[in-house]
Amino acid sequence: MPSPDLVIGLDCSTTACKAIIADTCGKVLAMGRAMVPMLTPRFSWHEQPADSWWEASCQALREVAAQVEPARLAALCIAAQRETFVTGDERSPQQGKALAHYLIRLPS
Repeated sequence: MPSPDLVIGLDCSTTACKAIIADTCGKVLAMGRAMVPMLTPRFSWHEQPADSWWEASCQALREVAAQVEPARLAALCIAAQRETFVTGDERSPQQGKALAHYLIRLPS
């Protein structure tokens, strides 16, 4: 059985969740990607369904992990979307839509 020598990097940005697998020298061996929808309910309003981050992360991770031997995976590194967040609890992990960090809402 091979020793764990690979790291998964996951970056969830405003348009997609991207996952890569790299070796200890930094060489990228595999990539996965899943789009994240952007909602614009009104002019200059930008929202994202919070559960879409989770779904896109899972999809990108499944895609990238399928390209290597699982026993080689040693760690996961996650980069997040700066100030954008949603609230949740054990009954309802995602509460509604997230207001994007670059959101500018002007009075109508």
